[in-house]
Amino acid sequence: MLIRLRPKDAAGFILLCLGWPVLALAEDWRIDGYVDLRAEAPASDATWREGGFGKTRYSGSQPETVIGGALLEPSWQILPDLRAVVDLQYNPTTRDKFGVIDAYLRYRPVSTSPWRWSVKAGMFFAPISQENDSLGWSNPWTITSSALNSWVGEELRTIGIEPSVEWRDAVWGTARLFGAVFGDNETAGTLLGLSGWNLSDSITPLGGRVSQPNFGGGAQLSPVFQQIDGNPGWYGGASVTLTGYGQLTVMRYDNNVDVAANYVNTTWHTRFWSAGANSQWDHLTLLAQVMSGETSVADSPTYTANTTFSAAYLLAGWQWDDWRLAARIEHFLTGGYDHFFSADYSEHGLDETLALSWRPRAWLRLTAEYLHVDSTRQLRLIQNIAPRQIDNQEQLMARFFF
Repeated sequence: MLIRLRPKDAAGFILLCLGWPVLALAEDWRIDGYVDLRAEAPASDATWREGGFGKTRYSGSQPETVIGGALLEPSWQILPDLRAVVDLQYNPTTRDKFGVIDAYLRYRPVSTSPWRWSVKAGMFFAPISQENDSLGWSNPWTITSSALNSWVGEELRTIGIEPSVEWRDAVWGTARLFGAVFGDNETAGTLLGLSGWNLSDSITPLGGRVSQPNFGGGAQLSPVFQQIDGNPGWYGGASVTLTGYGQLTVMRYDNNVDVAANYVNTTWHTRFWSAGANSQWDHLTLLAQVMSGETSVADSPTYTANTTFSAAYLLAGWQWDDWRLAARIEHFLTGGYDHFFSADYSEHGLDETLALSWRPRAWLRLTAEYLHVDSTRQLRLIQNIAPRQIDNQEQLMARFFF
């Protein structure tokens, strides 16, 4: 069993683990974080990070013991209604292993009426995910995020400002309107267009790059957070929380790019609808989410490629005492055909996840997960691989919180 950690990776890992006590000395600071170790039995299909079309985070021929990652989250309560948060990540499987995954200010004044408003500014996650609501945008139910939220973690980030307003009623619940104007997300859609849907728990940091399959078999790199055409993107939505029933959220996202702005440093015009719901009855929690949209790119005035995409999942979680059991099923697909290169970019697939977690102490979470992905992508033929592949991945994780 080997630890896959090169010397330069070890340096970032050690700094992240040891740097938090220094920040903790600052007044009004709160420091949270975690480190996780894993034993993983990977899928055999080469991942998109290796230039292939595999769907899981890990690939290889034998089980290994690895460092899954680490997170450091310092937060500062500057004023009673003003808070600053930064999330610093170490992830040995991403191209940019150490970096900032979000950093923002949130102003939320105290309200004595049913109405309340707030504003968030900086780099942060749009309110899309139903499952990733724990420390550092992590998932408390499973190790691996759904394909839908795996893409959000790798390619979507709001670098801008998000105001919101909510109305609260002690009997009925809460209604909220939100929206944002942002920039630097003009290549979002690259992964969906070229690689399709993937499943991981990786988050691309600020200034990071994502890997994408190469028709010749080697991975290519694409910068994620760029501003190319000068146009601001936007999203807007609403959520309703009904007391005793649950929450429903609907939003529209559009990065609003001009695909003709630069034919070398290409932009991807990505827009979609997202809807999510959650509810809880005693020990049972249900999460559901659906996304449907389209992304477009142009390499010349006469060439434009369009990819449609959609994904939907249902997660059922059962919690009793220190144990959590989660089962998730998800369907995903993309559609697109390149007439110039006679390439079929369509894909469809089904993934199933089963995870069991035990948290005997506040500082320790142990999780076992089984992931099964059955996907068909015609572009695999270019690499002399059958279009249909079945990927199975097992993980055992020990996550240590501080």
